[in-house]
Amino acid sequence: MNENLEYLTIFEDDVILGENAEVFLAQDEWLKTRFDFNDIFIIRLETFLQPVKLEKQTKIPPFNSRNFDILKSTHWGTAGYIISQGAAKYVIEYLKNIPSDEIVAVDELIFNKLVDVDNYIVYQLNPAICIQELQANQSKSVLTSGLEKERQKRPKIRKKKTLKQRLTRIKENIIRALNRKKWKEQQRIKEMQGKEIVRFM
Repeated sequence: MNENLEYLTIFEDDVILGENAEVFLAQDEWLKTRFDFNDIFIIRLETFLQPVKLEKQTKIPPFNSRNFDILKSTHWGTAGYIISQGAAKYVIEYLKNIPSDEIVAVDELIFNKLVDVDNYIVYQLNPAICIQELQANQSKSVLTSGLEKERQKRPKIRKKKTLKQRLTRIKENIIRALNRKKWKEQQRIKEMQGKEIVRFM
C-alpha cells in the first residue's frame, strides 16, 4: 500500500505451476487491459479441486484459453492469487473495523466470508494455473509432516483375536465400507449440484 502498487500477486512456497503459467506471470498487459485496479477484485489463480459454484461472465474476455469466471461459493486455499489495490484497501479497512475475535484465516475471509458482498468480486481463473503441491499429489506429497512420519514409525501392539472375532470384524468392515461408499456418493451428488471442480492444467 505504501508503494502505491496497482496490484499484488501472491504465491505460497509449495505451489505447482501449470502449463503456460509464464504467459500470465512474465508480463501484465493482459491484466491491465482487462481490469481497473481501483475496483475491488481478486483473481484466484489456484484450484483446491473442490466443487464450487461459478458464474460465467462475458464482459472480460478469456486469455490464453482460460476464462475469468466469478466465484459464488467457498473455495479454500491461498496458494496463488492477484489482489487489486482496491481490494487490498477494502480488506484492510474491513479488518480494522471488526472485533479481534471475529478475525479468521485469510482464505476463510477473502474466498468465503466476503464472496457475497456487493462490489467485492473474486474471479476464478478457469482452468487454474496453480495448485498446492499437497492437493496435487495427495498422499504422495513430498511435504508430509515430520510428526506424521514419526507416528507411522511407532510399533503397533495388537492382541490376538479368535476366529469368530475375526469373521465378525470382517463382516462389520464390509457392511461399513458399503454404507460409507453409498453415503459418500450421496454426499458427492448433493455437493456437486450446480457446482463444478476447477481443473488444474
